[in-house]
Amino acid sequence: MLNRREVTKGGGKIAAKGVVAYVGGSVALRLAKMNSTSTSYTVETEDARFHLFHGFHGEGSRSGQTLSPDLAETKLDGFFLETGAFQYLLPDGTITISALRDTKFYKDVFPYLEKNNIPMLLEDIPLTKERYASYFLGQHALEIGAVIAGAEMAAPGGKHHEKMTRREMLKRTAGGALLGWGGTALMKYPAIADDELFRQPWAEGIRNALGSTEFMHPEDLLVAFRNAMVAEKLLYFAQQKSAEGVRKPNIGIAIGAAHSFISEYLKEGRNYSTAFINRYPDGVLSTAFGEDYDTFLPTLVEIKNDGGTKTARIYTDPNLTRETRTVEGNRPSGESRA
Repeated sequence: MLNRREVTKGGGKIAAKGVVAYVGGSVALRLAKMNSTSTSYTVETEDARFHLFHGFHGEGSRSGQTLSPDLAETKLDGFFLETGAFQYLLPDGTITISALRDTKFYKDVFPYLEKNNIPMLLEDIPLTKERYASYFLGQHALEIGAVIAGAEMAAPGGKHHEKMTRREMLKRTAGGALLGWGGTALMKYPAIADDELFRQPWAEGIRNALGSTEFMHPEDLLVAFRNAMVAEKLLYFAQQKSAEGVRKPNIGIAIGAAHSFISEYLKEGRNYSTAFINRYPDGVLSTAFGEDYDTFLPTLVEIKNDGGTKTARIYTDPNLTRETRTVEGNRPSGESRA
């Protein structure tokens, strides 16, 4: 007959395996959906309507960002493109989009934007592919390892009738915290895997619960930080367009499927996104993104097609400059050729 210790320890292992299987299943679902059309969904704020598309990065035949026919029904005032590893703003001030245009991710997007004279919006912090891969794989390895190790540590050891020692109590407490950290970091992936399902009215509570796990993990620089940064600058851009006379501008967003919860940052507004970004000290961001991260952090580039000539306007978000983040320097706004 199983004793209580065996049941508890076995339960911890089962829980760890369950979380890993839960995430593994969501990843499999994402792969199964990679050929499907990305149907946009709209997030409306006080200043703008955001039309979001989530695609899949990669070089294979099943990767890419496919636009659904419903996009043609909306006159867009700007379209944000996730740049990832591509350096669109060079040190000499030159703006380049040639490498981005050649990616499979945007094979259908660029022709649509250029044909319809829709301004392109660039505002990401470029990351090398090597740095991106090492952070992505390293973080998820840590999270899965934390689930398994935490379950092992939290499970009781020794004879179940013995009095718990202080060391055993601390071990279980640390194990529970480790299991909770790793588990909550992974729990959002089912909603990311099938975001259309979790956007249904009946799933709102589930989506909110899963979305909250991202807010609990600011260490996720690749997703959580960049979601907050993109949302803040697009909300700022929308306010600038409104001030220029464009009432409720329509802004498209083409971004990887892992960024599904960017919709929640847009809903929360600029104060939330700015507060989230300001959690990160300069040293953390410069280590993660490189010493020139502060050139890109407050910058949004709008590229327009004016009579066959591409022109670029640089917007500088005052909430994200070095001065407002208590570090020296600033980057002026201006216009240049793209």
